[in-house]
Amino acid sequence: VTFSVTAAGLGPFSYQWLKNGTSINGATQTAFTIDNLQAGDASVYGVVVSNAYGSVTNSASLNLVAGPPNDAFVNALMLTADSQIVTGSNVHTTKEPGEPNHGGNPGGSSVWWTWTATADGLATLDTTGSSFGTLLAVYTGNAVSNLTLVANDDGYGGSRTYVGSQVAFTAV
Repeated sequence: VTFSVTAAGLGPFSYQWLKNGTSINGATQTAFTIDNLQAGDASVYGVVVSNAYGSVTNSASLNLVAGPPNDAFVNALMLTADSQIVTGSNVHTTKEPGEPNHGGNPGGSSVWWTWTATADGLATLDTTGSSFGTLLAVYTGNAVSNLTLVANDDGYGGSRTYVGSQVAFTAV
């Protein structure tokens, strides 16, 4: 995440970024970036902008809200039974770099599950009971950027009047 500030008036200006009111060592530019956000980065950040006539302090809060554990492909949750009902959420989820456009849809976000068939046969997955329009896709592969599509659906049969999705495919 990057915070930035633009100063107007008589320069030159100096900048000092703050975390919870304490100066951040070396953070003296017009922008301050936090790479690889961690829970401890949630704080009140500020910047003191100064010139020969005085200084002004502005601040903003950074709140981090965790998404579900299976937001990332590498953290896919394992389905362990041949017949199983799972409950999940895609609130506060992301779309990963290299992630396919599920069902040709470039937007949105995703959650991931993994399943290995215990026998050959027809497998059916659905999002029955969802309170919003869903898109369901099934892939094979070991990396989010190198998946092979098996099946997908954006509402039963493409229907925009039903909020659930369903896919059926031959599992091996």
